[in-house]
Amino acid sequence: MTCHICGQQNLIGTIVCTNCFTMLNRDVRLGTHDLSQDMPEFQSNPVFAMMGTDEFSAGMFLRLELVANAQVFRVKPHQQGIMIGRRDATSRQTPDIDLEDHGGYQGGVSRKHARIMLFEQELVVQDNGSANGTFLNGVRLAPHQATRLHDGDELRLGRMSLRMFFISQPSPESR
Repeated sequence: MTCHICGQQNLIGTIVCTNCFTMLNRDVRLGTHDLSQDMPEFQSNPVFAMMGTDEFSAGMFLRLELVANAQVFRVKPHQQGIMIGRRDATSRQTPDIDLEDHGGYQGGVSRKHARIMLFEQELVVQDNGSANGTFLNGVRLAPHQATRLHDGDELRLGRMSLRMFFISQPSPESR
């Protein structure tokens, strides 16, 4: 498939352009399969039990919390995406969420490890072909495949875990 934005040739079946992260087919609904339907052991798993909504509406922001040290990153996702990784001293490129000073190198985080993108009212995550993988609630994600996120999910980049929370901003009158 050829990306209508950047002209990148992508493999057939690819949902998001591997170069510019544009949705290639707007008719595709992104999602995950509910494993609890197939495997009853997931019904009692606390990681899956806490997953919340997958709707990310206007006015919300994403709160990412490093499990190891409770460091918090607050970001406003957009269609082009939020890059998570480590800064590169040679090229001087820095991802939107830089885990270098939080043990990213030792934790196996790649420089451009994963991207979180907003598509309509859904957040999706995509592993960028990282060396040590991206895991969502313990399940390894296929490289370059977008997967829907839920409030409360745990995202692991290499050996570094982040908890994700969808946060509504208070209206001006409630402050």
